[in-house]
Amino acid sequence: MVTSLGEIIGYNADEIEALKSAPRAFDVLRTVKATMPREARALTTVDLAELASPINIPVAMLLLGSDSEPWAQGITHALLSTIETSQLKALPGCRHDAVDSAPQLVLDALPPFFGTS
Repeated sequence: MVTSLGEIIGYNADEIEALKSAPRAFDVLRTVKATMPREARALTTVDLAELASPINIPVAMLLLGSDSEPWAQGITHALLSTIETSQLKALPGCRHDAVDSAPQLVLDALPPFFGTS
């Protein structure tokens, strides 16, 4: 599992160690261990662009951390090219986990998208 956290998600050794020692780490690590292999297999067998093609909403915002791993960038760009009304908002210095690691950046991206201040 530690290898998967590094190779698939892109966590470095310090981030993995912090995850191990975090409060409730046992619960988090057990969940990640149980779900990550299934999710990784699913990503290799699913055509996300095909699944996204029927999405027909006025405008969709896709968030992408500028430092996201290649697999996350590929998925996001595939969705961007498939969902005709989508917009991409890059979150500088973030990875795929921006909702957890930089929630204020995610929050700051919402008002301009919705046309509010």
